[in-house]
Amino acid sequence: KVVSFGGFFSAFCRCCIGCGSGSVSVVLRRLSHATKESVVDYDLEVVRNIGIMAHIDAGKTTTTERMLHLSGFMRSVGTVDDGNTQMDYLRDERERGITIVSAATTIKWEGSPLTRKFGTYYFNLIDTPGHIDFTVEVERCLRVLDGAVAIFDASAGVEAQSITVWKQAERYNIPVIGFVNKMDKIGADFEKCVSAISDKLTIPPLPIQWPLGNESDYNATLDLVQGKVWSWDADGTVHVDDVLEGHKHFELLCDKQAEVVDILSQTDDIFMEHVLENDMMLPPPSITSAAIRRGVLSRQCFPILCGASRRLKGVEPLMDGIAAYLPSPLERPPIQLAYKGSAESHDTHLLATGAHTGENVLTLPPSTNQDLAAFAFKVVYDQHRGPLVFVRVYSGVLHSRGVVFNTELHEKERVTRVLKVHADDYEEVDEVPTGHIAALVGLKKTSSGHTLVDGRAKSDLRKRVMAGIQLPNPVFTCSIAAEGVTDKELQHALDCMQREDPSIHVTYDEETRQTLLSGMGELHLEITLSRMKDMFNIHITPGPMKVAYREEVVAPSAVKHHLHREMGGSMQDCTVNVRVEPSSEPTHVFISDDVNASFPEEKSSVFAESLRVGGDNGSEKGPLLGNPLMNCCVVLEGISAVPETSAQALKTCMFEAVQKALKQAEIRILQPRMALEVVVEESDVGSVLNDLNSERHAFVREVEMKGEQERIVKAEVALATMLGYSSSLRALTSGRGNFSMEFSHYEPLTQTELDQLLPPPPPLNEHDEVEEIKDGGANKP
Repeated sequence: KVVSFGGFFSAFCRCCIGCGSGSVSVVLRRLSHATKESVVDYDLEVVRNIGIMAHIDAGKTTTTERMLHLSGFMRSVGTVDDGNTQMDYLRDERERGITIVSAATTIKWEGSPLTRKFGTYYFNLIDTPGHIDFTVEVERCLRVLDGAVAIFDASAGVEAQSITVWKQAERYNIPVIGFVNKMDKIGADFEKCVSAISDKLTIPPLPIQWPLGNESDYNATLDLVQGKVWSWDADGTVHVDDVLEGHKHFELLCDKQAEVVDILSQTDDIFMEHVLENDMMLPPPSITSAAIRRGVLSRQCFPILCGASRRLKGVEPLMDGIAAYLPSPLERPPIQLAYKGSAESHDTHLLATGAHTGENVLTLPPSTNQDLAAFAFKVVYDQHRGPLVFVRVYSGVLHSRGVVFNTELHEKERVTRVLKVHADDYEEVDEVPTGHIAALVGLKKTSSGHTLVDGRAKSDLRKRVMAGIQLPNPVFTCSIAAEGVTDKELQHALDCMQREDPSIHVTYDEETRQTLLSGMGELHLEITLSRMKDMFNIHITPGPMKVAYREEVVAPSAVKHHLHREMGGSMQDCTVNVRVEPSSEPTHVFISDDVNASFPEEKSSVFAESLRVGGDNGSEKGPLLGNPLMNCCVVLEGISAVPETSAQALKTCMFEAVQKALKQAEIRILQPRMALEVVVEESDVGSVLNDLNSERHAFVREVEMKGEQERIVKAEVALATMLGYSSSLRALTSGRGNFSMEFSHYEPLTQTELDQLLPPPPPLNEHDEVEEIKDGGANKP
């Protein structure tokens, strides 16, 4: 069935969500009130492209499933524990109870009892993983979203991955609202959670709801903006009642509204004027909601709601909050494109957030009348359809069976089909207009981070790209071997996995003749191998896990290298003077203007490019263990070559010179240090601390309380000592403990660690032994 993507939206008044007033008492049975439609008029003002983000086990998928149910998208409610959720569709996700890949869907929200009369909204919703090993999924989704909901566990507060995803949203300047979940859980503490948000995050929290009761007593929420109480019966019936003078919660409402006035007055002058006119009382809901919305869009305030998603408590007001406070595509900065060659030198943060003011930057407003500009942010391999490329259209319209131009690869590709996405289910449509997300079939080479424009776009637009996606470096590596498949079949499977997950790296070690698979953690690599078995029926045997060390230049070294040999049928002769030195920037090659000026004019660009490539290749790995070299500057100080010198000769000469300079330089090996959080029961804290101190030489920072019975051990530890920690923790805590790690920084190895890592010196030969005896042992090696 082919329908228009324009068939999901209708017009509305942007600020009407907060306009409710008067006495309202509504009883709502949880019945489906939304229907699926194919073709209706739409308005981008009612569209919300949002992501759900949080630490693992805070309730992201559960909240998303309840949204699907309340919107009428599905009648039955799936649970993570039962392994039957819509959004977690992979076998590994359902068996392990965690989100591994981000899942997208579109739902229609006609409003809660308070807002249903004000119009319909459409949420393009993405549920993201919470485990640090899959953080690239969060990164590339936030790159294309307009807003986000940050979910917190009411008993745990701000956890490690909570801070990580917050920084990712901050990187792209994404407006965020908060939801304190699991208010019915033992140890739930709303005030403590809000206090942790205030201490650890960068935007002051603004509680606009207040829970009435905690743990098993939680069954109602005070709405501070509307002045009402939401309450829930055991059978799923929701009540919304006014809190007037004389109500048992009226005094609490006044106290908490005064706090709202105080916080909003500090960030919004318009609101402050209304407060002064209203005798320092909270203005009407429409004015307060408008002020909160302005604060969210400018990232000046962070409204906090609360509930218990598993029991369907608080999800309707959360969905109202998404519609009321998060932006439409029209309210986000327009997308910007820079020339591909110069994009690297631009401030990519400004370019990604549409705030770049430099020259030669093209800005395209979100309109279907503009040139097509779409961003590919995710690739999923489908066994029947082939690779599905997920795109966000920022301007123009992307048509099915049309031709697009990949400005990153400078190639044309044909879109054979356009699909509307619901998790792992797809519906074919004929176009994707501005502001929407869809999956494309038929693109053979497009990957995450690529920019797509119309196949007939002007030459200037074809040279431009959007800011890409920031990818983390892998920290774990293992060798892999497959039996019963050809090298071609294995390579195809690995290529598909790398294209789908850009945080996976596959390399080949020439010395050991092994294929190496690198990723973000033990779980990441384990899941990757499991998915290859499911998708391609390839059984892979992994080798032992290894840590991804780095090497660094400590002291500079300079060499003069002369190349004189036959290459390509002719004698080549050239000399380069090269220096390698420490740098505060990533490893790069520097060619001064004076050296550039010495190149033969007719070969200037060819010489420069060949020397740069040779320098990049030569400084790719360190000389000690062949680990990636970081923070090194390769300086070309001089060159002697004739115009007839070939590009290959220059590249080879530069490569050999850099390798020689690195061997003479002082090099040190760096190891990754991780920020570790271990959640255990109080009775297990002692054994866990003893293991961290004695076996892993960790630096324990603190032990925090998590509810009444659990504790969070926070530490910093070398990644190399954490190999196999999952099994160790399971044994120490009888399976009750769990942990998460996040990369913190690199630091030099100690001499003891270095001695254990470096291979032993080669054994003495007979001549060495004779010389030692003759010398009487005085010069013993």
